[in-house]
Amino acid sequence: NTPITKFGNQFLDSPSGVFQNSLSTILPWKEKLFNVMSYISYQKDRQTMDILPASYVNANGNFPQAGGFETLRQDTESETFMANHSASVGFSYKKWTFTPEVGLNLGFNNLQSLLSGSNGTAYTGLGQSFQNDTDWNEIQPYTQVGINFKSNSFNLSLNLPYNFYDITYRDNLRGNSLHTTRSVLEPSLFASLDFASFFKIWAFASQSNDFGNFGFLYEGKMLTSPLGLTQRFNYESPMIMPEYRNSNLGSRLEYRNPLNNLFFNVRYSYSVNKRNLIERFSGDGFNSSLTLLALDNTSESQTESAEIGKYFPKFKTNTSLSFSNSDSKSFSFFNQLQESKISRQNMGIKFNNTYFSWLSVDYTATLNWATQKNTSQNSENKTSGWNHNLAAYVYPFENHTIGFFWDEINSEAKNQSFTNAFYDISYQYTWAKKKIDFEIKWLNIANTDVFERISYDPQFLLTSVSSIRIRPSQVMFTVKFNFK
Repeated sequence: NTPITKFGNQFLDSPSGVFQNSLSTILPWKEKLFNVMSYISYQKDRQTMDILPASYVNANGNFPQAGGFETLRQDTESETFMANHSASVGFSYKKWTFTPEVGLNLGFNNLQSLLSGSNGTAYTGLGQSFQNDTDWNEIQPYTQVGINFKSNSFNLSLNLPYNFYDITYRDNLRGNSLHTTRSVLEPSLFASLDFASFFKIWAFASQSNDFGNFGFLYEGKMLTSPLGLTQRFNYESPMIMPEYRNSNLGSRLEYRNPLNNLFFNVRYSYSVNKRNLIERFSGDGFNSSLTLLALDNTSESQTESAEIGKYFPKFKTNTSLSFSNSDSKSFSFFNQLQESKISRQNMGIKFNNTYFSWLSVDYTATLNWATQKNTSQNSENKTSGWNHNLAAYVYPFENHTIGFFWDEINSEAKNQSFTNAFYDISYQYTWAKKKIDFEIKWLNIANTDVFERISYDPQFLLTSVSSIRIRPSQVMFTVKFNFK
């Protein structure tokens, strides 16, 4: 594959204003105490993004309108008003606690955007297709009951919310609107049990729904990045509101023995997400446009992990070893429907030692590797990486501390590998009588100026290398005051 290389300048101005007010009080009524809460928030955001040259956005012909201008400018403004009110009261009976609650959540939002181009100083709008004025309003009354049971060895927490959703989307420019009303039970469960002296087991399960949020739908095209032209709507088929359902369950078994300083745990989790919409990308992965398509799809993931560790008091050393495996399956729409499967493994080690009174050492290291498959394209790629962190502190004299830090991060894909190493050193003097710390730190001793990583996306069949310029080597002096 031929690498895609494009250069452009981006200028971003994003002022924001927020007003928030919250109230929480307890009101007595007869023998009960009612907890009343109220939260109000108003936020207004503006953003101006300039892209030069405009042809940067039209890297592969996905945005031909940009070809007639030297500079693109996108002006965006959003307003959000939120109000959340609730009241609850608790009842106890032996080891049980019941907490009924009622509440009302309100959200009123407006989004406006305009994309324009310039060949000098004046900007000309690209037309209504690149303009937005949309409202997204939500009214959500709810009622729920929290049930808790607590004994010496068993704990149970069950939450049973019944939520009512009334959501309206409206396009003020084009006169289109969508509306949905739903009433759903969204329960969650958490339980734990202590047994056989040193064992403890947890279990959890939950189910929730997502009917969209502010910014999920808009009919005018917007640049969500200098390379991403987004239109979260679909005119080719009747548009519908999003309806997503997410279900999760999991368990954890832990053993912790203070007599021999040994511990271990094993964990398992599983989640499934059912959707009625899918994001449809078209382009080449580097430069793409996005719309929405009504298509039922389901993603699944599961994770298994284990950790074992031990403290050696004779050597004043803590050490642990962990391993995890995760498998996922999901669907995307990039020029056509794509099914992706990812199998990822991680292994880590932790080490801490304070054997010498004048030295302490902390060290962590992780390895990761993954197999990423696009079954629709019969494509498979492997990626890997590792990172480690060392922190060593030397205490040559009382109130004097010298620190050395070493971080290294590696990523590998498509026979390319990038390694980034960073070194810091510090000296701290503690003026114990005045409770003041003086610290001088030399950061980035190696004077590394670029942080580079490589990654692979099986949905887009895209290998990406990201390079981030970072601060050069520098010295920092800090004074810390302790007023306790």
